[in-house]
Order: sequence, then structure tokens, then C-alpha cells
Amino acid sequence: MAGDIVAVLDGAGIRRAHVMGASLGGMVAQELAVDHPERVDGVVLACTTPGWPFAYPMPRASLRLIAATAGMTAEVARRRYVENALSARTVQDRPELVARLIELQGARPVDPVALRAQAIAGALYAGRRRHTRILARTLVLQAAADTVVDPRNGKRLAASIPAARLVIFPELGHLLREDPDHFADAVTSFLLAGAEVKKYPPAAVPDTGPGHERPLAPPPGQAITANHWRRQRAGRNSGSRSEERRVG
Repeated sequence: MAGDIVAVLDGAGIRRAHVMGASLGGMVAQELAVDHPERVDGVVLACTTPGWPFAYPMPRASLRLIAATAGMTAEVARRRYVENALSARTVQDRPELVARLIELQGARPVDPVALRAQAIAGALYAGRRRHTRILARTLVLQAAADTVVDPRNGKRLAASIPAARLVIFPELGHLLREDPDHFADAVTSFLLAGAEVKKYPPAAVPDTGPGHERPLAPPPGQAITANHWRRQRAGRNSGSRSEERRVG
């Protein structure tokens, strides 16, 4: 699949690009960044895993769901997979979101066999520590209530990729669907930070101020909660500087 991405870039005449992969896509993005570093600028890895033998295994809830999928109708499988990808709190408190996601999934139905095969591919991915060879700037996003990918994998990825930073979203499930605005905010801040570094060498980055915003981020391998990321941005936009909080 990493080769497919290169083919798409070639077909579009794009020499180098930012790459974002979520879940299984994050595993593909890691392979792309290792095998084709010249084609990758920034890398965003969301709710994914470094793969065997380095990763924490898939949570039991998802393993049980995969095993039961073959005996489900498409409608039942769709609901079960949607609910499994959300936090338990979201399923209980936001039934309208659950219904909306099920509706969207139904608009583009997927064969349950294909869905199960995709889940198995993610569960059996063997990265063999290749991710430690990623040289590109990397942002790792992890949901703390993820039941598809063990949340500890986010910290493990960020700690072992040289130029990685980690943002943790408390109380969100797999793929961060419950909070798309702040997901996009974290990604945008990361990409803008990279653009600023290219514009100004590290010793020449100007002070922040109106029209000269500098996205804030923790040092490589450190984590910052999404809530604190938002407070940083709010403080920055009001003209004040926020002290970074590092967790994990």
C-alpha cells in the first residue's frame, strides 16, 4: 500500500508531501516514511501502532468483535464496529453521533468479510521496529479511550521516533471522531510549525505576536494533552505565553 501512495504522488506530479495515516493507514504511513523518505515532509500518525513485536496488542474488545464478525449481518456489523470505535462515554451520551456515523457508513457499505480482513491486517502488522528509522518530523495523535489500538502504543511510537511529538486526547475513542475540530487544530498547528521552521532557521524564529504566531509543541518524545494544547493556543492568541505541560 505504501507503493500505491508513491504511484499516486507520481501520477499527480507531487515530489514531496505531508502524509497522515490513521489506524491501518498509520501503519502504511510508517512504511512510506521509512522506504521513501525523500517523498515525505511531515508525518501524522493517528491512533496507530508500531506493529509486532514492539506494539501492545489489540484490546480484547476488538479481538472479540473480529472473531464474531463472520456471523453478523452487514447492518449489525456496521453498528458494532462504529460503537467499538467510539468511547463508551460517547456511545452513552451522544446517541445522535452514533446514529450519524452508522448512517454515513451505510451510505458506503463495506462487505463484512472485507472489514474483518482489514481489522486482521492491522492486528497482525509486523513493523519490526522499522519506525525507529523515520527521520521526518512526526506528530503522534492518540485517543486515551481507544479500544481498537491500545493507547499505550501512541507513547511507544513517539518515544522511539527521533523527531516525534505526542498529543493525547482524553476520553476519545478510535480515530478521534468525537472531536474533529480539535483533531484538525492539532494537525494544523503541527504543519504550520514545520512551515515556520523552513521559513526561519531555528536561531532566527521571530517572537510571537500579532501576525507572527508560533505553534507550541513539547520536545520530541514528550506528550501534551489536547486540552492543554487548546489552552496554549488560547493564551497565544490573547498575547500571553503559556507554559507547556508535559505528561507521560
